[in-house]
Amino acid sequence: KCPDHAESIAMKALCVSGQPDRRDEAHALCKAALAKAIGSHVAWHVFGILHRADRNYPEAVKCYKRALKLDPEGDASQVLRDLAHLQIQTRDLPGFAESRAALLAARPGQRHNWLSLAVARHLQGACATAVQILDSWDENVAASPPPPGSAEEFERSECILYAASIQLEAGDAAGALARLERPAGPLRDAVGAAEMRATALEALGHESCVLLRRRL
Repeated sequence: KCPDHAESIAMKALCVSGQPDRRDEAHALCKAALAKAIGSHVAWHVFGILHRADRNYPEAVKCYKRALKLDPEGDASQVLRDLAHLQIQTRDLPGFAESRAALLAARPGQRHNWLSLAVARHLQGACATAVQILDSWDENVAASPPPPGSAEEFERSECILYAASIQLEAGDAAGALARLERPAGPLRDAVGAAEMRATALEALGHESCVLLRRRL
């Protein structure tokens, strides 16, 4: 009924791109969609997906950013996720952090957005900011603690240990030790927590840990 509908043509390009020996046809269809509606954020998003599949990462980033610019008020979460994945794949850490911050602002209720932004800041070397983000997320969890033995409780435990490891990396052994000795929630990985506690004590010059390390 609507053979000239640009977004339908773009989606056809996406379907065709998954079939053997039809990559050129997929690109041609996507270009046709853009020729009919240069302002279609869907068509630009699909064009970015095609470029990424071809490992043409610079062009893929341009297409994703164009899609975001054309639909600033819409639900751009999927485009932002694709852009963030591509940025971390190409080691564009500032861009990755920016995209993850935008995703967190758009969807603050999703815990993986908090964790992803913390990882982004950690990779940038902003350890204090990464720990602050993890603490902010844990405060939200503390309002309604997960049931004992659940996957959510294990995830919270891992986040506590991750925050402590960042503090150790940043040279804040005292802060890491305080986190491990007075955790915000139960620590499910008892062995990992004990090893991290020993590392913190050794960094602080605790005699027993120094002697144990020498014996080993």
